[in-house]
Amino acid sequence: MLLEEFPEASAIYDVGRFRRIKQMFFSGSYLAVRERLADVLSQFDLGPIGLIPYPIYEADEVTPHPGPFWPIGLGVQKATFLPEQSRNFKSYSQHHKTGKYSYGVNLGVGDDDIALTGAALDGPDLWVEAGFRGTLWMSDRLAQALLAADF
Repeated sequence: MLLEEFPEASAIYDVGRFRRIKQMFFSGSYLAVRERLADVLSQFDLGPIGLIPYPIYEADEVTPHPGPFWPIGLGVQKATFLPEQSRNFKSYSQHHKTGKYSYGVNLGVGDDDIALTGAALDGPDLWVEAGFRGTLWMSDRLAQALLAADF
């Protein structure tokens, strides 16, 4: 994904719903974060795009909503999953042309349930894993920092 593909801003049309968002939320189809989480994430390698300053406006589309907010530019995909050494995951389907599987993680997955190659240690601390649906992957360094910050 390129920086130019991100929207310029958003507006809040359902104030009650917006009040309930947590530190990480979806703004349209983009994953975004509030300031406290952004402070932790900004200390790590998030890839070529990283955190993008992002204005969110009130419903009038003129008045800025108190922020700040940042979409996360998840431009990094790794292919490090080792299914034969993993457990507690779902295999959804196999692509009819490529033969590649799509996967998901079961609820209650433990620390030692998913195996990745050593290449997972290379590059950004936050990524998407090839073949996985609805998951965000992170380095142990980032995970420990988030736990230390009470996330």
